[in-house]
Amino acid sequence: MVLRTLCGCSPFIACGLISSFTNWRIGTVVAVTLSAVLVLTAVRQGRGIGAAVIETSAVVFCAVALVLAFVTPQAGIRDFIGALSTGWLALTAWCSVALGRPFTKVAERRLVDASVWEHPPFHRTHLVVTSIWAAGFTATAVVLGVVEYAAPHSGLIEVLVQVAGNFVPAVLAYRYLAGRRDGVAATR
Repeated sequence: MVLRTLCGCSPFIACGLISSFTNWRIGTVVAVTLSAVLVLTAVRQGRGIGAAVIETSAVVFCAVALVLAFVTPQAGIRDFIGALSTGWLALTAWCSVALGRPFTKVAERRLVDASVWEHPPFHRTHLVVTSIWAAGFTATAVVLGVVEYAAPHSGLIEVLVQVAGNFVPAVLAYRYLAGRRDGVAATR
């Protein structure tokens, strides 16, 4: 489930990282292409758009960024595309929590028996896991914004922030899920 989440986030990561090392037009083209491929893959695998919340959100963000990159290539937001893309990802994650439809729940449903899907503990677990990811994305967006403001075109620092900003929530989410599974196994 953690790898699925990271895969879904890859267009946002690509947008920020490629833009910081090359040109934001190239970063947005790659990101919108990657996000479209991920959504089409989800649909083709029968998971539907509902199972690709992050990927669909990436299509929206990356398409808007792509248009802006080509219509107004010198726009000031080009220097903050990494922070903006991660901020949009955070907003998407927080909205899925607020709507009571945590994006991690759909990915996990493929790994557990259907009888578990509607149990309140399963739902609560994914509210927490999605909140962990959302907090990590929020912190990463803030740090990237500061870095992109203080040291524009600092590609290596942005890479390190992106890696940490995805690695830390991945580890925390994995540990939380493992702890929940261990707790359930111990009660049987």
